[in-house]
Amino acid sequence: MSKFSAIIMLAAAMLSAMFGAAGAAAGALGYEMGDSVDGEPDGYEDNGLAFKEVDAIPPFDFVAVSYTQSEGICSVSAFQDTDNHSHGYKRRSVVDGLVEKLSMKYGESEKFDFLFPGSIWDEPQDWDMAIRKGERVYAYVFNAENGSELPDDIESIAVRAETFGLSLKYQFSNIHRCKSEGAKELSDLL
Repeated sequence: MSKFSAIIMLAAAMLSAMFGAAGAAAGALGYEMGDSVDGEPDGYEDNGLAFKEVDAIPPFDFVAVSYTQSEGICSVSAFQDTDNHSHGYKRRSVVDGLVEKLSMKYGESEKFDFLFPGSIWDEPQDWDMAIRKGERVYAYVFNAENGSELPDDIESIAVRAETFGLSLKYQFSNIHRCKSEGAKELSDLL
């Protein structure tokens, strides 16, 4: 068995474990829209939403929730560190594997795979560098417009290749109220 096949099998096993056993848990990665968050925030996003690191859920290395005091949790983000090489095969396979599992549960998604115009990182061996420089997008979005079958409390799910690996983000249907509240709180501080 090749190293690449072994990595794919390991990623599939990890995702099966996450979505098999944990799939029975309520909400997005075990969190529900509007859940309250105890303690002080770890920081604030650009849009004024507070965020707090919560317990990591394998295979993810870091999980954080975004919230406001009145709306509670608005989104859940999970991050997984992955190895890669210049052509991006490993990172893309991990992203695609996660999307395959999500598709089993939520149906259709829209894929975004493009290089920004004018990027010098346009050769196949430059794939990873283009991601690192923020000049390439490799992502999938699940939402109603794309034909996804999401629960009423989830507005969208996004999976994206990142510099370090991948991100998975669930946005709940209260996200717009949260962003409005966060923007108001931020402007009040200025």
